[in-house]
Amino acid sequence: MTRVLVVDDRAENLYVLRILLTAHGYEVMEARQGVEALTLARQSPPHLIISDLLMPTMDGYTLLRHWKADDRLKVIPFVVYTATYTEPRDEQLALDLGADAFIIKPAEPPAFMAQIEAVLERHAHGELAAPHTPKAGEKEQLREYSETLVRKIETKMIELVEANRAFELEVAERRRAEAALQAKHEELENLYATTPVGLALMDRNFRFVRINEQMAAINGKPVAAHLGRTIEEVLPELTPVLMPIYRRVLDCGESVINVEIHGETPAEPGVPRDWLASYHPLSAAGGSVSGISIAVVEITGQKRAEAALRESEEKFVLLFEKAPFPAGLSRLPDGVIVEVNQAFERVFGFTRQEAVGKTSVEMGIYPRETRERLIDEFEARGSVGEQEAVLRTKSGEERIMQVSADIVEFGGRKHILTTMQDITVRKQAEHERQKFFLLAESSSEFIGMCDLDLKPHYVNPAGISMVGLADMAAACRVKVQDYFFPEDQQFIVKEFFPRVMREGHGDVEIRLRHFQNGEPIWMFYYLFTVCDASGTPVGWATVSRDITERKQAEAALTARTEELQALASRLQAIREEERTAIAREIHDVLAQELTRLKIDIAWVSKRVAAPLDEPTRDRVIDKLKDVTAQTDAAIRTVQKIATELRPVVLDSLGLAAAIEWQVEDFEKRTDIRCRVAVPEHDPPLNRDQATACFRILQESLTNVSRHAQATQVEVKLCEEDGHLLLTVCDNGRGITREQLHDPHSIGLVGMRERAQSFGGELGITGTPGAGVTVMLRIPLLASV
Repeated sequence: MTRVLVVDDRAENLYVLRILLTAHGYEVMEARQGVEALTLARQSPPHLIISDLLMPTMDGYTLLRHWKADDRLKVIPFVVYTATYTEPRDEQLALDLGADAFIIKPAEPPAFMAQIEAVLERHAHGELAAPHTPKAGEKEQLREYSETLVRKIETKMIELVEANRAFELEVAERRRAEAALQAKHEELENLYATTPVGLALMDRNFRFVRINEQMAAINGKPVAAHLGRTIEEVLPELTPVLMPIYRRVLDCGESVINVEIHGETPAEPGVPRDWLASYHPLSAAGGSVSGISIAVVEITGQKRAEAALRESEEKFVLLFEKAPFPAGLSRLPDGVIVEVNQAFERVFGFTRQEAVGKTSVEMGIYPRETRERLIDEFEARGSVGEQEAVLRTKSGEERIMQVSADIVEFGGRKHILTTMQDITVRKQAEHERQKFFLLAESSSEFIGMCDLDLKPHYVNPAGISMVGLADMAAACRVKVQDYFFPEDQQFIVKEFFPRVMREGHGDVEIRLRHFQNGEPIWMFYYLFTVCDASGTPVGWATVSRDITERKQAEAALTARTEELQALASRLQAIREEERTAIAREIHDVLAQELTRLKIDIAWVSKRVAAPLDEPTRDRVIDKLKDVTAQTDAAIRTVQKIATELRPVVLDSLGLAAAIEWQVEDFEKRTDIRCRVAVPEHDPPLNRDQATACFRILQESLTNVSRHAQATQVEVKLCEEDGHLLLTVCDNGRGITREQLHDPHSIGLVGMRERAQSFGGELGITGTPGAGVTVMLRIPLLASV
């Protein structure tokens, strides 16, 4: 059997060639780099070697030179298989060093095998080039080799950087995907555990492999008593009923759904229950059925509800018939009456036989325009709530009725249930009382009156306009509690009105709602009880004042203050965390990597210099010196970035030293003269307080450089009365009052919020042409 030695430092490449060559009847030997390949070949020479070029320890070019220098190995065909060295001069260098074939990765398997077999065929017929040993003095080959190596290392470094970046993105995406998958898994597990549906899985032997607590509770046994046991072992009494269903699911691969089960559970004997069960086949690989999925939903409540519905319909018929007020039941689409009660016959004078099968318009009860108005409201709101209408009896008498209509389901079909209350006498009395409301018409306050049932019978124009209603009729159609926000209605009905009933009067600050836009209207709501001549309470009246503007101003001020403080604190904390993390990453990782690169290049420089001729060595050494200088510059840049993101001096030497360093750096960068005064010892501040002080100093100096046009800055840090004082004063063009209080000045807002987040104060003073002074005052730790 032909033995082939494959040399490659990547395991996946070795695996692919091993599978390909073995499938074609070759015996495969493997090595990860040149030294290992030479050792294996000398112990057991192969019939052919296939080698990569870019490998650690000993690359492919070096292996080729050593191979052709060995008297035993040089007659063995050498095939280069590379994805890195792909240029024509790379191939020519390999052929000059004695390679018998040069193949570029990745090659299609048929084409690759054709070239391998062609090399072996030519070798068998002696058609390969005569093996030769490269001479050590062949400087041209060495020069080509060195240049190729340097070029490929540079290319490989770029590829590695790009690959590393792609790998980091892939890792981040994979972590996000894993987190999402884990969250989905936890969601499914939680759903399985918390769903009210009983769930279970069975294998083909009818053994429980999984069951949730709901299903176990239905069966009256714990989960552990089910797992690994058959249905016959767990529920022998139900086996005769369930086994035919299970076998049908397994044999036919079809679902059996919505099987109603009525009975009792072992957990609650004597209590009849109802369930709806479904059984589904579980598919395995190849489409076979591997088991059964069972889902059981208890429908006891639904069954009881159905029974209750039938009972309620029977009660409805009884109540409808015996109700003291007129009521009619009509079809939803066309309004044809299907039933009227005894009160309807009594009030309107029509018999049931005269009413059923006709509409109220046909009977002359409703004028057509009145019914159309009620239908419009019904379509808009889905119901008609206590709408007043003038209706006519069979004798032609007009009666004022309060009409309500709702959709009801009766006999499985939807109908309109209309109820009517005769309010003719009450309306006449209300007409008389309207005379007393004339004074309220011109008032700007909200004035209203209602009865003991909280139904308004008067709201003045100011009140109607205030809540966005159209007119008095609209205002009186709304229950008193509906004027208020839903959150406040319980308080109004259950607490406030009963208290006023007991005490005679009361007041509260509460919200009405605007019926058009839904906005709140804050009111000073004063309510008092209205009594008749005998002193009996008959209703309530209110005279209330709109305080919305005051409440909005208070709420806006509070919300704005809290929002700014929370937002500023959060943004500053996030920015500090990000800066610290980035600084640590750049300083500890990137700088170290660049330093190692410098050491490696210096090592290469020492070893490449010696055996080369003088001109070539000088060029290589100069090139490496340039690389070293660039590496030094990169290290300095990284260190500078890290310092700007989070000055090391702040953490290592403290706030005072950091301020001195920052001011000196500012003076160098801007040519603005600076004077700084700091104490010998750092004030007692925690890390966050020190960071806040330092960032406020940075922001102040930034504002000086951007806006002040100053020539001198004075910075002072000191302790005074248990507080830290930081003062930054410039002699620039100053600041206007509008600029000082501009809410869009994020820098000033951020400085103020930093100070406030630690219980401190920030004062900024200045006038145009006279400079600006920034004074920070923060309590020290001992004073907090």
